[in-house]
Amino acid sequence: IFCIIYFVSLYIIFSYLPEFNTIKTVGKYQFFIYATHLFILSLFKKTVRIVFPNNSVLALIAYLCAPIFTIITACFIGNLMSKKVPKLYKILVGGR
Repeated sequence: IFCIIYFVSLYIIFSYLPEFNTIKTVGKYQFFIYATHLFILSLFKKTVRIVFPNNSVLALIAYLCAPIFTIITACFIGNLMSKKVPKLYKILVGGR
């Protein structure tokens, strides 16, 4: 059920975009997202546990928002690194 809801919601979100620039951006940083998503996701989960009380509704919201937050954060960091320190970025992603 979660997979169906996830893909339907992605389709709805992307249908509001005039062009699919978001997909192009995510595709550009896909290996960087793969390499960093565990670190970003663990930081997100720890922050949610510290900031918010132990509540099942908040846990569900955090669970559903975690992939979106992780992808956006990884793309932002990847973009920043590719502009500010391109040599380090190329080393981290293997020149991809």
